[in-house]
Amino acid sequence: MIGTIQRNIKKLSFVLWLIVAAFVGTIFLVWGRGAFTGGANYLAKVGDVEILPQDYQRAYMKMVDFYRNMMKGQFSNELLKAMHVKEQVLNMLINKALILYAAKREGLVVSPMEVAQAIQSIDAFKVGGVFNKDRYVRVLKLNGYSPVEFERELYQDIMRKKLEATIKLSVVVDDFEAAKYAKWLLEKGKIDYFTANVLDFAGMVDVNDKKLKEFYLKHRELFRTQPKISFLYVKVNPSQFIKNVMVTDEDVKEYYRENQDLFVDKKGNLEPLSAVKKEVIQKVREEKARKEALRAIKRFRNAVVKGEDFVSAAKKFGFSVEEVPLTEKDKLKQLPAPVVDRIFALKANDVSDVIKSGSDFYLVKVKEKVESRIPPFEEIRWKVEQAYREANAADAAKRWAEDFVKKAKEAGGLEKACKAMGLKYQVKTSDYFTRRGVKIGDETYRALAMEALSRKVGDVGFVVENGKLVVFSLKEKKEPSKEELAKAVKELKPRLLVRKRDEVWTQFLTDLKERVEIKINKRLWESMG
Repeated sequence: MIGTIQRNIKKLSFVLWLIVAAFVGTIFLVWGRGAFTGGANYLAKVGDVEILPQDYQRAYMKMVDFYRNMMKGQFSNELLKAMHVKEQVLNMLINKALILYAAKREGLVVSPMEVAQAIQSIDAFKVGGVFNKDRYVRVLKLNGYSPVEFERELYQDIMRKKLEATIKLSVVVDDFEAAKYAKWLLEKGKIDYFTANVLDFAGMVDVNDKKLKEFYLKHRELFRTQPKISFLYVKVNPSQFIKNVMVTDEDVKEYYRENQDLFVDKKGNLEPLSAVKKEVIQKVREEKARKEALRAIKRFRNAVVKGEDFVSAAKKFGFSVEEVPLTEKDKLKQLPAPVVDRIFALKANDVSDVIKSGSDFYLVKVKEKVESRIPPFEEIRWKVEQAYREANAADAAKRWAEDFVKKAKEAGGLEKACKAMGLKYQVKTSDYFTRRGVKIGDETYRALAMEALSRKVGDVGFVVENGKLVVFSLKEKKEPSKEELAKAVKELKPRLLVRKRDEVWTQFLTDLKERVEIKINKRLWESMG
């Protein structure tokens, strides 16, 4: 909340002004403490902590703005529903309320002075380094808050932070625990191993029509075809018209007068027209050519819309026509993405509006459009079978590996087992590795490292990772030296403390959710849309 206001303050245009900081202490006398309790019409209630409809609406709009900025042109209301943003927001608010409830139960308090000091410390509310009440109210208003609402949230934020600090500060890490963790982390090993592509085992997957039909019905969208479209188009660039453009002295003077910001030197001074006349003439020429290109393609469109043949009309205007056969959207690499998006929004025989992309103008006429569809099972049985085999190849690889591991133990190692079974896998020996991962080729295999170092020397095992089946035998295991251990303890102890505190805090919240009664006001929740 505070961070959002701090970041957005740079966008505000009004000038900062001064007032004495002592006024902060009177805020609560003016606006009252009623902001710290909820009303009767709560959206949700966690213990005795209420979540008000306005809390939800504000949090929801902020999350929507976040996704809108992140997703750009892909943002839509349908996307919000698919991502369950409504439920995300309520869950977030319930988690905050849980912490506030627990803080109160622990007897933690936040005084009005603490809230006032927190407000006073926020740069967004300062003018000349000093808190300013008018500035405070105006900034809150721009961010959708009243002072009462903001102080209520700030009070709750401080309370939550106090509880988190109380829980986390009770956690300690001693040297013995740090040494145990360092020894585990720095333990090294070597393996003998061979790898195989998981998809190599797709042929071992058991297949029948019943399984395939069930897979098809469950994963129908996997088999949806891409829409295809065939069309004619012309591309017009202003450069095609620039040689016919006439530029008068009046044109030059007018452009210079109306675009003086383009002709300022490094010191901020306006350069005289005489010094930049060639540049101005070129810009006027380009602007006139752009307008003429747009007029020409619009006249061309009007002719086509009135019934003239697209190719004949294009020839009359001197435009070159390109024809694209039935093609899927992602294969139209010769056209800019925004143009392709517009084309696929058209129907058969539609003529597009003039489409601008960069400096170019496009006009499109659709010849044929084949919509997306999910073919019936009988039509694509081979494709369903291929997808089913690929989806279950990892399980087939694991079953094969389980059998191989038994035979490797009987044979006395990977190489002997491969030889006995007539397999041509090349057994290699890894470099030393820790639990951070085994390096094989360009890939790092973390699950392999964890599994191998959990075994005894001589053990045979396997993992499926990075699209590979890796069968291994633990060749060697080595503990860190005393010097390595001592150095690691010193470095790891602070990191381990942070991790342990986070784990304790997470478990505290999990336990809290199971103990505290959570009520949802169904009527209000459903009205939230």
